[in-house]
Amino acid sequence: MPPASARLQWFGILLVGISAAMPVFAWRIGTPGLPPALQPGPRRVALIGPPGPTRVPVMELVGAAKGASGVSSLTGALWSRRPIYSYALLPFWILALWLVRRRPRAAGLALWGLTVCVIGIEAIYLSGDYRPFFPSLLGKIETGMVWCVVCTMLIYRRPRHRRLAAVEGTLAAMALLAFVHGVTLPFTLARDYVDTESFGEVLARVGDAFPAGFWIGMIGFALVAIPGYVSAGFPATRSPDVGPVRDRSGN
Repeated sequence: MPPASARLQWFGILLVGISAAMPVFAWRIGTPGLPPALQPGPRRVALIGPPGPTRVPVMELVGAAKGASGVSSLTGALWSRRPIYSYALLPFWILALWLVRRRPRAAGLALWGLTVCVIGIEAIYLSGDYRPFFPSLLGKIETGMVWCVVCTMLIYRRPRHRRLAAVEGTLAAMALLAFVHGVTLPFTLARDYVDTESFGEVLARVGDAFPAGFWIGMIGFALVAIPGYVSAGFPATRSPDVGPVRDRSGN
């Protein structure tokens, strides 16, 4: 039987898979259209698309692939759905966990290659879509600092995960970034209303835009990330029995 950490990651992947088949971004019919901050511009993606339809990650990604007429068209279609790019990592994670028992170093190398790709994706994403709190030059510095944090999350490893074959740690790092990437989206939406609406109204808007499927996915990403950052004894190991303790008299 696999260790508890591996079982936890598999359970988290299961939740992410369930989330991928559920509405993740939605907009309740009858509510106003997208706020100006979420309208697509020359360098901005529409977070949840037009009002009305739900956004199911599997359908979005499959639809992008079916509608593509070539590599450049497919790349553009997938990039337009970059808020849910984390779901596209799921097949690679499953493949790595399956391969690690047979070719651990190959699985580790493949995940590190995927990590490099994610670093590039996040760099482009932050340069075009990140909305800094500070204006002008300070905003650019903030964006650069955020990218440094992203790189740190993807590269940092606990000592026991620094081997190439330590797939668990690489998987956890990407899942942590996926979780952080995902939870920033509701906060981005809330920022557009927090100054003009009550706390309850803001929560209602977030609930409209992010249904249960989204939060199931976030829980799944968090569970996949946990084994990479808990204590080195996860699960706690028991010391071998050393027999009864004798006093100095030999009793």
